[in-house]
Amino acid sequence: NDVFSSVADKYDIMNDLMSFGTHHLWKRFAIELSSVRTGCNVLDVATGTGDILKKIKNINCFSIGIDQNFDILKLAKNKLINNCVIPNLVNGKSEKLPFKSDIFDLVITSFGFRNFTDKSAALREFKRILKLSGKLVILEFSEPSPFINYIYKFYRSKIIPKLGEYVTGDKMSYQYLSESIEVFEKQEQLKSLIEKSGFENVTYNNLMSGLVAIHKGYKC
Repeated sequence: NDVFSSVADKYDIMNDLMSFGTHHLWKRFAIELSSVRTGCNVLDVATGTGDILKKIKNINCFSIGIDQNFDILKLAKNKLINNCVIPNLVNGKSEKLPFKSDIFDLVITSFGFRNFTDKSAALREFKRILKLSGKLVILEFSEPSPFINYIYKFYRSKIIPKLGEYVTGDKMSYQYLSESIEVFEKQEQLKSLIEKSGFENVTYNNLMSGLVAIHKGYKC
């Protein structure tokens, strides 16, 4: 919470700078793979400043965003209102979601899953609140090909913390970002973790040679 509160006012700017704006393309592709459609009930977990909710605003579905950080949610509320989106936002933890069972058609999370304290508990909660045949979509950083990974590690560990210090005045929060990516489960490891939580037909799509990956699974 302290990490995200300290950089909240520059959160969107840093995301754009660090990814050269490509995180918007990754999120749109994750939405396409989710097959979200009219009439769906959608939960965006670790919604951040509401990017996913903003991007699905033209789909006639009921969407809720949940995030543990209240400062980030205040930014999400303002962003969504300014983009004519009803800000259905909840402050809460992914490991103990404040929703009834079997009510969502889609659970989606983008670049938040690696920050969860107990990923297995969160996955069990995702399964609980999904309807039968409901879909889970996780967009996260992953392990790219060796050559790209060599360059990426240098950029992530050396450049991003300095960029964070220059833009936000907080080097340590972006050092944490680099470290959280380093220790996060790779493609096959995350696939196995999702399967162990009871999801079926789990697959993943690599983007940018595996720099990020989109995992999908179903409640069957």
